[in-house]
Amino acid sequence: MTPEEAKDPVKSLSVMKDTGGQCKKLEVKEKGNVVTIDMQCGDPKQMSIDIVAAYTFLNAKHYTGTLKSTVILAGKKTSANKTVDSKWIGACKDAPGKKK
Repeated sequence: MTPEEAKDPVKSLSVMKDTGGQCKKLEVKEKGNVVTIDMQCGDPKQMSIDIVAAYTFLNAKHYTGTLKSTVILAGKKTSANKTVDSKWIGACKDAPGKKK
């Protein structure tokens, strides 16, 4: 995500809605400091992915979240439950575009 996209993450995520008809459902909602994503894409007979996520933005440099995903590929189903606690600690020394 670019610094410009980070200024409005809900708008940036909503841009994903143009999936060429591959997604049956793609909802990005914001309520207070919580952003939820509910996505169902693909065809379970070939390949599909379902994601339900919720991110809570505690301040400009800290967010937490949960993500549950189910992927079906070649008839095999894989599920994952993830949690994240992300804090900005400083700029990377070798970040792309950063002058040395």
